[in-house]
Amino acid sequence: MDRRSLPFGLAVVALVLLWVVAVPRLDRATAYDDEVRAGEQFALTESIVFTPAVGWEVTGGYRVDPGASAQQSGPVRLSSRGVAIVLSSGDFSGTPDALLSQIDKITTRLTDGEGFHVSQRRVSLTTKMGDVGIAQGFASARASGFIAALVLGGTGVEVQVVGPPDQIAAVGDEVSAMVESIHATDGATS
Repeated sequence: MDRRSLPFGLAVVALVLLWVVAVPRLDRATAYDDEVRAGEQFALTESIVFTPAVGWEVTGGYRVDPGASAQQSGPVRLSSRGVAIVLSSGDFSGTPDALLSQIDKITTRLTDGEGFHVSQRRVSLTTKMGDVGIAQGFASARASGFIAALVLGGTGVEVQVVGPPDQIAAVGDEVSAMVESIHATDGATS
């Protein structure tokens, strides 16, 4: 054994222990300080809301007071068990398929195409209010997940779900319910 390589080997072992043992334990020991409670809704715009799953950590977004209209709105960011979900919106007059193509193009450009690639064919989704969107899986050098796109009354809604594949599968029903809950309070549809 070459003694000169011993410090490098110990450094690698220390890094592995840090990421495999210490970081997951720290994550489990850290309590959420802003959990979603039953029945809460968040406002993406003045008239587009969604209902997140109970217990997810809120890292950004505006709650809608029950029975009231949205006072503030914007992107919503949630996380749970290593999975992050980000919802954002903007003006868009095309189809959900065209919106997803635009999102793919921008993401590929931002990453210079390095590591980002679509991993599944596009599939349609339907919200509880009957609006039809589209979703597609992706993988990059740092993460995997899927992107969903909806268009409601001239507003495009983008949903990005990112995390380890096994964790995304574990919270799949919750994520599906959140995406299906997206709706326009003013009756605008796709």
